[in-house]
Amino acid sequence: MRSDIQRYRQRRQVEADRRLESLLAAFKDWKEENTNLREKVRAKHLFAEQTGLAVEQVEKRPWDMLFEEWFSYDYVTIIGTHLFDMFLKQTLTERTRMDLQLGGLLLTASWLPVELNEKNRWAGQ
Repeated sequence: MRSDIQRYRQRRQVEADRRLESLLAAFKDWKEENTNLREKVRAKHLFAEQTGLAVEQVEKRPWDMLFEEWFSYDYVTIIGTHLFDMFLKQTLTERTRMDLQLGGLLLTASWLPVELNEKNRWAGQ
């Protein structure tokens, strides 16, 4: 009986992993097509301000990757929503139930930039 539950969980995890990869790929394509350049410039300035970086540093590694994650999931647009939330709403009819569940998990995650001290403890705001 226990092995049946383990197999079921493994099967569900594989399915969730596959759906998450597909959802993130669809979001990446949507974001490239639907992101306003002015919005991204505004976001870079806000990110630089929050992290204490110069805007030019935001465009260099490793900050560029951190910025993209923050911009995608935590940045609040001028209209008061997140890009990932906009993506889910605009593509709702294309999403599966699992997509929406995984999307909900991503929306509840915090992507705010934080600073870690040398002991890897949060030293942020």
